[in-house]
Amino acid sequence: LAETEYGRNIAAQNNEIQEAVKTLQAVGKNLDRDKLLQILIDAPNETRLSALVSLTRPGLDYMFFQSLTDQIEKKAGEERKNLENLREKLLELTRTIDARLEAEVKNANELLNEILDSPDIQKSTTDHLPEMGEVFIQVLNQALQDANQKNDGVRMPKLQQVVKVIQEASAPPPELKLLEEFLETTDDNDLEKRIE
Repeated sequence: LAETEYGRNIAAQNNEIQEAVKTLQAVGKNLDRDKLLQILIDAPNETRLSALVSLTRPGLDYMFFQSLTDQIEKKAGEERKNLENLREKLLELTRTIDARLEAEVKNANELLNEILDSPDIQKSTTDHLPEMGEVFIQVLNQALQDANQKNDGVRMPKLQQVVKVIQEASAPPPELKLLEEFLETTDDNDLEKRIE
């Protein structure tokens, strides 16, 4: 990381992300729109601002931007111009994040449909496990809710097969499960019996 320009840039970005996380952790549960706005105003550079926006995207809603606009209208001169520039940057960053999330949701939906259309759903699910991230799980949960609400007797069993494969893949190995049972045992005699 220290030897190349690219490496130094990655290290700097990582540092800014860590600093953004620390800033938000310092505020904790007391974070509201006004405090979030102040944190974003105080961001020392574009990288930190970008990191903060990505970490707080749900909080940058219509009410947040309305509050920012109200602040802008109360200011004049250089301060007003700085807040207007900040608003433009925030709008651009949130559009980028939203577009990326929309693309991820679209890809997850396409992957789910591909799996459900497969003649062997369990094998197809197993083959695609590395591609399944948080967004895919959200799409799967939404599909389950929709199928349940519509009483879809065709789609629901297929979705349940996908869920079963994911649960089996994410379950701890039997050895770890056995070790956990040993650790939970409080009686030495019972532990010896279990080990035998």
